[in-house]
Amino acid sequence: PAELLRLWGASPVSPPFTAPRLGPPRRRGARGIAIDIRRTEAFEQADETVIVRPGTDAALALAMMQVIIAEALADQEFI
Repeated sequence: PAELLRLWGASPVSPPFTAPRLGPPRRRGARGIAIDIRRTEAFEQADETVIVRPGTDAALALAMMQVIIAEALADQEFI
């Protein structure tokens, strides 16, 4: 089961398949983080929010990958 839901540039009210999938993990205690260039509907669903400057989300993704690799957090069997 998911322990963390990351809504990156996503609006849970727009795609009809997103919102129903958020409920069960949230009821089990999964935390939600919303990342976007502006406040969206996803921010209302999230425990934590991050507003990034337009065009910088790729740098954030690369930084996250660096931490995952450096701290050996990747699932090597899956990869």
